[in-house]
Amino acid sequence: MLSRAEADIAAAIEALNNQMNAALAKLTELASTQCGRGQVVVRTAPLDRATATFQRLVAEVVEDQQAEMLPPLIALRNELAQRAGGDGDANPVQGDDFHQRGLETLDHVLQLAGVQLFTPRIGEPFDPLIHLAVGEARREDLEQGSVAETLQPGFRSTRGKILAAARILVNRR
Repeated sequence: MLSRAEADIAAAIEALNNQMNAALAKLTELASTQCGRGQVVVRTAPLDRATATFQRLVAEVVEDQQAEMLPPLIALRNELAQRAGGDGDANPVQGDDFHQRGLETLDHVLQLAGVQLFTPRIGEPFDPLIHLAVGEARREDLEQGSVAETLQPGFRSTRGKILAAARILVNRR
């Protein structure tokens, strides 16, 4: 489904580029007839900016569609990791073969979709934009309000949008 959408987007971008090039050719032809044949008018910068803007908008639309599709896959992946006996990290140590294969397949699909796994480091400050505090821990060696334990990793898109916040325990003294 994702590869078909990418192919459709690539075809749309190509068609837009062709239309823009045809319009540029007509514009150049009109300008040269008005200015004379000796002066050639070349205007590519606005078209390059328009193409870049269009590509950025297409990437945002694709990311928004993925944002609806990917969180359930991430939730399924995390549940498989938990049932396989892992801690939600990329490679659980225990678990039966079925869960392990399912987890590997989901990780592969998420990787193909451009989803990046991130694991908060113990001791880093709590950030509500990327962390979901699901409990508290009391550790004297860590600062107040820092990450005390990572329960599940977080996931973000290639462009940095958080698809699933990392589940953590926050340190309270």
